[in-house]
Amino acid sequence: MFSESSIEGHIRIISAVLWVNEEQGNVSCFASIEYDFMIVIPVDIEGESFTITSLTGAASWLDPPTFNLTDNVTGIEYEPGAALDITIPGTIDLTERQEYTVLIRVEGVTDTGVRCFGITVDTFVAGTPPPGPATRRMLRAPVSAPIKSPM
Repeated sequence: MFSESSIEGHIRIISAVLWVNEEQGNVSCFASIEYDFMIVIPVDIEGESFTITSLTGAASWLDPPTFNLTDNVTGIEYEPGAALDITIPGTIDLTERQEYTVLIRVEGVTDTGVRCFGITVDTFVAGTPPPGPATRRMLRAPVSAPIKSPM
């Protein structure tokens, strides 16, 4: 499998993004990731416990980008100060530097009937950095005359 990109509109590059070798097997420029986040139940809630009623969101590396983890967390009563670890798996393309974004929304209710919700957005950057001065120098054609053979 190959990925094609353009540098400064002048040079076209084709690079291998998936290959096989005997020692490592399948090697790819696509990385499996696990985005981990933690939901912490505030210690100052009104009541003795908190039940999550909805956990949804969107992540730019998913296809489709939306996710619903409500079935994983409903029906469990959490005490104030309790923490819940959540993982969103996926695959990202490391052949190109990209910014990835995730939005998470959690809703719940205390045992006294107080409803509350929270929303958070996070971003991270992953992938090959853009060409810098050193990379550009390597891509330029030589300007000197051809080297003559000693023979």
